[in-house]
Amino acid sequence: MKRVLLISLVLTISLNVKSQTANVENYGKIEIVSNNYYFELYHSLKADNAQNAYERYVGEFIDIDLDNVSAADMQSDALYADRLKMMATEVQLPYNDVVRRYIQTYTRKGGTMERVLGIARYYFPIFEQALYNHGLPLELKMLPVIESALIPVAKSRAAAVGLWQLMMPTAKYYGVEINSFVDERQDPYKSTEAACLFLKDLYKTYGDWTLVIAAYNCGPGNVNKAIRRAGAVGSYWELWEYLPR
Repeated sequence: MKRVLLISLVLTISLNVKSQTANVENYGKIEIVSNNYYFELYHSLKADNAQNAYERYVGEFIDIDLDNVSAADMQSDALYADRLKMMATEVQLPYNDVVRRYIQTYTRKGGTMERVLGIARYYFPIFEQALYNHGLPLELKMLPVIESALIPVAKSRAAAVGLWQLMMPTAKYYGVEINSFVDERQDPYKSTEAACLFLKDLYKTYGDWTLVIAAYNCGPGNVNKAIRRAGAVGSYWELWEYLPR
């Protein structure tokens, strides 16, 4: 009897071993997906969810019609103007109707910005340390909020990638590795270092942080074109109407 049970067990194990495939192992009637297949599926789903979150953010906060932004819940213009003046910052922060409408957009309760404020506690120290090391204004830590909603795997329609939304040529120029196996634009530390170097070079060109931010976002070529169309090197707001939307 014992020998019959032993032979039956050996045959069962042998049949199960022969029925194994690359991604599935059969144990009786239970199919167990291999770890590699599971992690590939998990990371793919996670990346898709992150990209969807980024695209929702762009639709909600970037591709907006300012004319349809209500100012019903805003404080007085004088209050916001005074608060901006009181901020100790190297970056010029004037107050006007466009700024007012964006303040209203970004201070809505709930949704994307609450998530961003939560994960900012993780990313801001990384940004602040790098900006400090390069002697750059710490307010520039807000750039990735606007660029990517602090989503490291975010990819724009123009193929910019990562927290700082670096384009491939720019990223490679500043030492970021991009190939078939790795894209270091998704690395918080390496992308931040590259972004700081880029910002420093832009400041050497324009000498004005608002123009630097504009050039970072839409490219130096578009800022230079706006300057030519405006007929002079003015402030950001003097070039506003000539810059891409």
